[in-house]
Amino acid sequence: MAHSPIILVSLCLRGERCLYHGGQATFAIRLIRQLEAAGCTIWTACPEVLGGLSTPRPPCRRQGDRILAGGQDVTRFFERGRDLALEGLQEKGGMPDVAVLLADSPACDPRTGVFGKALVQARVICIAAKRDNGWEQLLLDILAEWGISPVDTKRPPAVPGQLQIL
Repeated sequence: MAHSPIILVSLCLRGERCLYHGGQATFAIRLIRQLEAAGCTIWTACPEVLGGLSTPRPPCRRQGDRILAGGQDVTRFFERGRDLALEGLQEKGGMPDVAVLLADSPACDPRTGVFGKALVQARVICIAAKRDNGWEQLLLDILAEWGISPVDTKRPPAVPGQLQIL
């Protein structure tokens, strides 16, 4: 492995209670811990919180080029959060190698989110909440390019450069 892969993860996927309803997305925590154990560097960000939106908050939806919450335009909060998150990435050394982001988020979705679309130099993996869209296998395939591969769960714990799926 030439370098330790840097993986940006939506803060909610790390288990922080920053989803709009005050909850957390716990389905990726196990894999993220395994990535750290395998020697990956994990960075986290929540553009919505960085931008000044509270938790919990009204659900936000895209309407054209604007983001609305209960009919109120909150686009500026998303744009501010995006800018602060990108600034934070630059302070850490630049773009991550891979970004693991929550699908359907007005901030993080790589197709429509104000932050997800800005990560042009990273390989973005979009996680669809509560349904398997192949994101774990895609991430494992990308990590295999760096020489990080899954190991048999019957073997001893993972060593740097190996990813153990429990």
